[in-house]
Parts: sequence; structure tokens; C-alpha cells
Amino acid sequence: MWIYDVDTLAFLDANDAAVALYGYTREEFLALKITEIRPTEDYALFFAWLSQPPVDMRLPGDWRHKRKNGTLINVEVSSYPLTYNGRSARLVEIRDVTEQTHTAESLRESELRLRSLLDTFPYLVWIKDTEGRFLSVNQPFVDAFNQKSIKDVIGKTDLDITNRELAEKYIADDKKVIANGTRILVEEEIIANDSRKWFETHKSPMFDQNGIVLGSAGFARDITERKNYEDALRKSEEKFRRVFYTSPDAISVNRIADGMYISINRGFTQISGYTEEEIIGRTSFEIQIWENLEDRKKLVEGLKKSGSVENLEARFRAKNGSTIIGLLSAAVIDINGEPCIIIITRDISEMKKTEQLLRDTQRRESLGVLSSGIAHDFNNLLGIMLGNISLAQSHLPPAHAAMNNIEKALTAMERAAELTKQMLAYSGKGKFQIRTIDLVAVVKEHASLFDVSLPKNVKLETRLSAEPVYINGDPGQIEQIIMNLIINGGDAIGEAQGVVSVTLETCVMNANELAPYGRIANTVLPSGAYACLEVRDNGIGMSRETMRKIFDPFFTTKFTGRGLGLSAVLGILQGHKGGLIVDSTEGKG
Repeated sequence: MWIYDVDTLAFLDANDAAVALYGYTREEFLALKITEIRPTEDYALFFAWLSQPPVDMRLPGDWRHKRKNGTLINVEVSSYPLTYNGRSARLVEIRDVTEQTHTAESLRESELRLRSLLDTFPYLVWIKDTEGRFLSVNQPFVDAFNQKSIKDVIGKTDLDITNRELAEKYIADDKKVIANGTRILVEEEIIANDSRKWFETHKSPMFDQNGIVLGSAGFARDITERKNYEDALRKSEEKFRRVFYTSPDAISVNRIADGMYISINRGFTQISGYTEEEIIGRTSFEIQIWENLEDRKKLVEGLKKSGSVENLEARFRAKNGSTIIGLLSAAVIDINGEPCIIIITRDISEMKKTEQLLRDTQRRESLGVLSSGIAHDFNNLLGIMLGNISLAQSHLPPAHAAMNNIEKALTAMERAAELTKQMLAYSGKGKFQIRTIDLVAVVKEHASLFDVSLPKNVKLETRLSAEPVYINGDPGQIEQIIMNLIINGGDAIGEAQGVVSVTLETCVMNANELAPYGRIANTVLPSGAYACLEVRDNGIGMSRETMRKIFDPFFTTKFTGRGLGLSAVLGILQGHKGGLIVDSTEGKG
């Protein structure tokens, strides 16, 4: 607060708050005139105010005063006439409203920016109260409904700006949003001046800080072009679709301009796992169909170069995340004057797997031939070595110092002989003594032996057929199959507590059901009754790469061991004209 002389405009007195606000000492402040705290550009306004009669008055906060350092502040002024020491004076009360003024200005600028943004936003935007009256809209909304201006829409309802049928639909959707307090997505039609357009509309409730619904807000995207394309294509491709839709290959039609899918066939949905609704109107980037963008690049380059592409091998990602290997052919076509690409993709994933399986089988056959040759030659050498060592042993007295070394050599040679038997078993060249065997009896008879073969933390469970299960085979070799599978399962469990289960039953299967069992063993299994033996563990499981190698001789994932157990299993099965399948997932046994 201060007091100044009306005639001289000099300050007569001031309180400490005034002196501090303007940044002066008391002596400096009282030496000033009231004009010196005002910017010169505001003088005209100030002197006009001075010319008014000296009555009590309160002026709004748009007055500007100048501090000692030259900065300007916004003030709200209250003035009262009085006599001070015999002089005509005024008592002035000043309130600094600089921050409030700046906040108000920032809010106005923010509102202007928001309004500018909404008016340039390509979507229609609006806010309504609970009665459906428009509180705010943007310029695209005004244009879409053919209204004169934003002001002409404010306060109106849908019934005032469009026909009753459409308005009642809009109102019903708004009521649903307000009643349920949830947002919805709908497709809505707009008709203005006989112009018909379609919009994808998002509607949401508006809440106050207490969670009470105040109204609804929405925005709408023009999808007329997409709807028109869909309608045009639906009319023009009816005849084509009969062939198109029944093809087992995946067929799609994409616009060149933006890569959008505008048509797909049943084969596409079956192979990819996506529904037609999930694909149409979107691009392969949006749903990440291509697993390798280099494949897409090859397609684009081929189409640019010659207008068509044939037998391009590419990898795609199905909806469930699996990889599809496709043989792709594509060409540029014209649909209703729009350049498009038709892509025909044949799923060759199974063929690729079969090719890989064939290569694996051929590799194992080569290894089998090699193993067989080495085993035979090694057996012959072992026979010569064994004969000579036995002769040497017969020429020496029992107490001779060399007898202990000869015994160790004979033991090592017997183990080497067992190794050659396993190699011959892998190659399928082993000698079998075939007779009729009851597998149930074999498993029961050796269950305790099998159980002892497992670590103490692993439990062996058996679920055996109540009836005998007869096969023709070599008992020793069949026991080796069961033993190797059980030991392998126990090793996979490691140090954790686990279970190895053996299931045995008779199964009657047809050729199609048996085909997977013959692929790894490279055997053809005719329809009929089979002994079905399953050995299951709940250990660490195997990766696909490991599964491809488990039947290779000397391949092992263990720190110790020769890696011939499963190799021998495969060879024995091949020799007995049987088959097998392997099912494993990492972490699931």
C-alpha cells in the first residue's frame, strides 16, 4: 500500500510490502513519482484514469507496473481518496497478480493451440452432455454434417443435424456409453446433402473427479474409401471367388498403393490361422506376416522388374507364432482400375521337413554303413588279438608276473567286443536270434533290474497290459531297447526328483497312423496289431536341434558316455522292422 499526492504525483508514504514488491529501499521509493513505476506505453491509459473523479474504485488485474530492475508485473489496483497532512491524496492498495495473469494467458494459448490442433485433426471430434447436446466440436465435424460453423452446432442434438433414423442410432449408442460407463467402437453412416459416408467411431464416457458421468466424447475416422473398396470387390469378384476361395493354396490380393489386404481365400486363413476379419483392411506389416523382410524385398524387386514372380521360397509367421515355409508366386493385376498384387502361396513346410528327414535318414544310413564296416574289421582284429593273447596266456605259468596284465587286456577286449555289437546293432547288421516273446513278461521280469539302473532320485513306474503282448524278436536285443530308453530317461531328469514311466499295450493302427513311426527308422509299417511301448520322463527335454542328432552314433549331451544307447535302439528297431517317434519339449521332458 502507498499514498501519493494527487497534484504532484509524488509518493507520500508506503508500507514495507510495497517497497519490497518494487525492489527499492524506502528512501528510494519515496523519492519517486507514481509515473516512474509505470511503463511509458501505459501513460495514456493512466492519465485517462487520473482524469476521473476521485472516488473509491477497484481496477482489474491488467495494469502493468515497473520494478526497479525493469521487469514488469501485473497488478490489481484499489484506490481511495483521502487528505494526508493537509494534501489531497489517494490511498492505493496493490495486489500482485502476475502469476495468475500469466497462467490465464497460458491457458488461453493452450486452448487456442488445442482448438487449432482439433480443427486440423483428420478425425471428427465432439463432446456431448448427458442429454446429448453438443458442448464442443471441431471443424471436420462441422464439414461432415454440412453445418455453417462450430457455433451453429453447439447446444444442438443429433436430431437437429441429421435425419431421424441415423440420429436415433447415434443417441442409442451414446446412452449405452453413459449407462455402462464404458467405451465402444462402432461403424456409423453419415448422410449430408445426399452424400453418404462411413466412419469408424470411438465413443467414451466423461467422468468428473468423483467418477460421475458428465457426458460422452467421441472421434470418428472416415473409412468410406475402405467400405467402397469392399463393396466394389464384393460385386466384381463373385465368379472369381468360386475358384479363388476353394483353392488349398493361400491366395491374397493386396493394393499396391499401401499394401492393404483387400481379399484372401480360405486357404490363407487355414494356413496362417488368421480370420478374414483380422486380415482385410490391414497390411502385412500391421499383422507381421513376413518373418524375414528380405523375402518381401525379393518379391517387390521381382514384381518391379518383370511384373511377376514365380516359385519364390519365403518364410511367414502364422498367428500362433509358428513358421510357415511357402513357395510363392505373384503377379500385378488390375481390379476396378486399381493396381493390385495377387499372391499365391503353397505351404511346403511339411515337404521341407520330409526333405530334412530324408537327408537325416540318408546320413544315418551312411553312418550305419561306416559303423558296420568298422565293427566287422574291428571284430576281426579283436579275434586275432584275443587268439594270440590266449596262446600267450597258455604258455605262461599261472604265477607269472605278466598274467595280471594279460587278464586286464582280455577284459578290455571283451568290452571292445560289446562296443562292436552296439555299432552293429545301430547299423542293423547285428545277428538276431528270433523267437516269440511276451513283452509284458520281459518288462515284469527285469523291472527290478531296470529300477536299479536308475538314480535314487528317479522313480520307475510301469503301466502294463493285463494280457500278454507277443512279438517275434531277439530277447537280448529287445531288453537292450527297454534298458537304454529307461536309462536315457533317468539321465534326462538329472538331480531333481522325477519319474520314468513305462507303458506297454497292444495297438491296432492303420498305415496312416503308423507312417510317422516309420519315418525316423526308415521302415514301412503295414496296418495291423503292434506292440506299443512308451517310455516317458519328466526331465529337461530336448531342443529341436538335439532331437535331430540323438540317434547319431557317439552323439551325447552327457559329460560321460559313448552316445551309442539310442543309436543301438534305432538299429535294433530297424532290424525288427519296427518304428518309433520322439516327442519332447525343453523343460517338459
